[in-house]
Amino acid sequence: MNTPTKLTVSRLILSLVIIFILLFPWRMINVTIPQVLVSGVTVDIRYPIAGVLFIIASLTDFLDGYLARKIIKLPILVKCWMRLLIKY
Repeated sequence: MNTPTKLTVSRLILSLVIIFILLFPWRMINVTIPQVLVSGVTVDIRYPIAGVLFIIASLTDFLDGYLARKIIKLPILVKCWMRLLIKY
């Protein structure tokens, strides 16, 4: 497995973790989520955590695309789709 593929798999896993953090019913299993006061607004700590994970996933997406183009180990179908999407 090459580096761009590893980055894609890590981004998929990060996406699942973000969905789990945001959508899991924590209160139903009696888990207390810490809250932070930001500019007079109370925010669950899970939102900033999900935001940081989203930024990391975005960076892996950029790095994945850069490395895949640099290494030129893209399947032919992916190359065709990329050309089509870049045009439109």
